[in-house]
Amino acid sequence: MESFRRHTSSKQQGHSPAEEDVVPDYEGSFDGVAESLIDAPWREQQPYVEEVEDEHDVWMRYIQSYPGQVAKTLGEAENMFRTIRAEQEALGLDPWAPFANEEEWHLVKWLIARVGQTAIDEFLKLPIASHMNTLFTSKYTLMKAVDRLPQGTKWKLKKITVKGNVVTNGGQHEKEELELWLRDPVDCIRELMGNPQFKNMVSYAPERVFADEEGKTRWFDEMWTGDWWWEMQGRLPEGAVVAPVILASDKTSLLQFRGVLITEGLI
Repeated sequence: MESFRRHTSSKQQGHSPAEEDVVPDYEGSFDGVAESLIDAPWREQQPYVEEVEDEHDVWMRYIQSYPGQVAKTLGEAENMFRTIRAEQEALGLDPWAPFANEEEWHLVKWLIARVGQTAIDEFLKLPIASHMNTLFTSKYTLMKAVDRLPQGTKWKLKKITVKGNVVTNGGQHEKEELELWLRDPVDCIRELMGNPQFKNMVSYAPERVFADEEGKTRWFDEMWTGDWWWEMQGRLPEGAVVAPVILASDKTSLLQFRGVLITEGLI
């Protein structure tokens, strides 16, 4: 059987005991310890939960690497994020533009992520908000500034006509024009693969993982440890790579915008 490389894995990034964690033998006296516990206030005698690491949380992984060539370097190119920064520098803009400074950028980031738009308007109308001297004074001006932020893959609008199940008196099915917002999936994948935040966090090569050195117990966890990826890589020419993308449909109600309609957004 092919040789494996051994790898230690952990399900959680916990603290591993080190030399300094070992408590030396206690040379003093324990007299009076029991009495002090008995005399302690009742609040100190309440039960508590001690988190103990599960014996299966840390295990040895024996990895069989794919024997062929997976991916190859064709050259160098600027990713989207470096291109955006270069354009900002050419215009003399700071990384947090169009906002005044980094503090204002962090405020907007928090408002957009944590606060609803109605609450944003209420917050910006508070008297204390006027002392922050932000470039925006209302939800409208804030969203206008957000729209000026650098964007990734562009959205495209396509109008489609669908035939419904309601039949008119003339025997014709009613039709409705709907909006279809879409982005090129290839451009989205290019953006994800070029994102420096995901560096060293994405695997592009299939692996076979075993729990024992003899290779008798197979281990499946991540997508690239499955047989499908291994077999699919074998169908590709040397140097090609499988793009690790998972698509899912997210059902979302459009009640607030278009009555009882729903959307099945693809993410």
